[in-house]
Amino acid sequence: MEVRTVQLDGARIPHPRTTASKCSDRRDLLSTGVYFLIERTEDGYRDKVYVGEAESVLPRISQHINNIREWQDWTEFVAFVSKDNALNKAMAKYLEASLYMMAKEAGRCELVNGNSPTKSSLSETDEAEMKEYLDNLRLLMGSMGHRFLDAEAAATGPDGKSEIFYLASAKTGASASAIMVDDGFLVRKGSKVSDAFVKGIHDGY
Repeated sequence: MEVRTVQLDGARIPHPRTTASKCSDRRDLLSTGVYFLIERTEDGYRDKVYVGEAESVLPRISQHINNIREWQDWTEFVAFVSKDNALNKAMAKYLEASLYMMAKEAGRCELVNGNSPTKSSLSETDEAEMKEYLDNLRLLMGSMGHRFLDAEAAATGPDGKSEIFYLASAKTGASASAIMVDDGFLVRKGSKVSDAFVKGIHDGY
């Protein structure tokens, strides 16, 4: 499995078409594969993501760029193809649907696909191979700083239960609880934040 990623800096390159075209000499990107279009957010948590597949990845990326009726706010694309061109259309559709569901279940990004991709039917052997492919793909995405395929894993104490942290302030009206996860704290549903900013807290936190 090979990874092809192009990051587009909006401050220096006003249109993604400019940099994407520099991949035209990559023959492997003419192979069947899956790809992500990504719009990064400031906190990197609720990125906007489009999941796609194509029998020839690079021309499909160009279609996204040229179709102004489509979502145009993405600033980066990541594509996965097989180095020996071993992926076929059915495998790519299986991967696309699986990746879409992984991202949806993780809940760490906003998916902008118009429709939920349909998973194709594979033989038992091919399905086992694609599940291994998915595991590798998820790890590679994480290594590139994209965690939207990873479900939250809460830190647990000796009793196997997640430790819950609480914050309450009568002055601001804030009342929140959170659990520690691999990359920070996850504020729990139902928490209330303060309506106003304050300059600081006396103990430095």
